Amino acid sequence: MMTYMKKACVILLVLLGLLVNVGYSQKPAVVGDNDPGWKRIGQVTASFKKQSESISVLGADEFTAIKLKVSEAPISIERVQVFYESGDMEELDVRSKLEDGSETATLKLTKPYRDIKKVAFTYKTLPNTDGEKADLELFGLKTDQEEHSDSYLEKKAENADEDIDEAARETKEDVKEAGREVEEEAEEAGREVEEEAEETEREAEEAEREVEQEAKEAENEFREESREAEREAEETEGDVERAIENTGDDISEAAAKAMADIKDRRHQTKVGPKGQIIFITDEGVYYYIDNEGKKVFVKEIELKDKPDDN
Repeated sequence: MMTYMKKACVILLVLLGLLVNVGYSQKPAVVGDNDPGWKRIGQVTASFKKQSESISVLGADEFTAIKLKVSEAPISIERVQVFYESGDMEELDVRSKLEDGSETATLKLTKPYRDIKKVAFTYKTLPNTDGEKADLELFGLKTDQEEHSDSYLEKKAENADEDIDEAARETKEDVKEAGREVEEEAEEAGREVEEEAEETEREAEEAEREVEQEAKEAENEFREESREAEREAEETEGDVERAIENTGDDISEAAAKAMADIKDRRHQTKVGPKGQIIFITDEGVYYYIDNEGKKVFVKEIELKDKPDDN
């Protein structure tokens, strides 16, 4: 009988232990919205010996930061780990002693756009006179989570093809517009080239006419100079003949040849002392050619008036 009673007591104690553990087991925390601000995620009740607990997070489970708040009794936080749905884990540097009613500093997360799977704690409840166990509350901070959330990224991915198509259409229109502009610029450039070519042709024709006119003028000037040279030659010949008649002597062949080659001006109204033909240099010096073909210089006072041809 005693053996049966002992077994029954043992079974009862085991059942009571299971009930206590079930009572303290943590249910998943559910966060209902993404509105900005601090959200209470969940709570665990600590024991008097060092252990680890975790809070699973469901719903709107993306946060930019978290913090811990303690009530009922002091507690020493040893470690806080954040596990993400992607498989990444982030360990936060907390290590601090929290008194009843105090909280940690804001703990910023490096992956605010990732879904949190759970937050794990390693802590130790500190002894207190009342024998109270510490309650540890977990809070999460939401800012502009929507633009970084997985759901937002999924929607953005769904619309990516539409954005790409729209960008492609815009690019196509831009290319068409650029093509039209290039075509218009090419036509304008073509017109300018044609106008420049026509202007160049007109200038070439004008230059050709000017060259022809200059050539005609040069030819006329040459002819006039040739006629003038002929007249001067004839006049020189006449002057020589008159000089022969006036002097009564034959002008030597050397003198005649020398006079024919002279380029200086002949005096039109004066002759030498014996009727010689007088030439004038550019410096205004007077001279005539003797029978030996040499220049003989005379003064102006020695000159005589040229006799009338008649």
